[in-house]
Amino acid sequence: MIQSLDHILSGLSSGCGDLNLRKLESQLIAEGIEDGRQLGILKEYGVRTVQGFLFSRPIEISEFEAKYMI
Repeated sequence: MIQSLDHILSGLSSGCGDLNLRKLESQLIAEGIEDGRQLGILKEYGVRTVQGFLFSRPIEISEFEAKYMI
């Protein structure tokens, strides 16, 4: 059974005390972000690095290099 993102983060928060990544000076990379609601929840918890279909579908390495490499 797939749990919702807010349920998972709530569980982490209660299990780890205060899950505020800014306070912990930790970085969490969230993958598989598909909609604005998920992104909003992650922002509330201080997650600053994300990837997923909300931003881009998978692309070929050549396209990535042409688009993002300097």
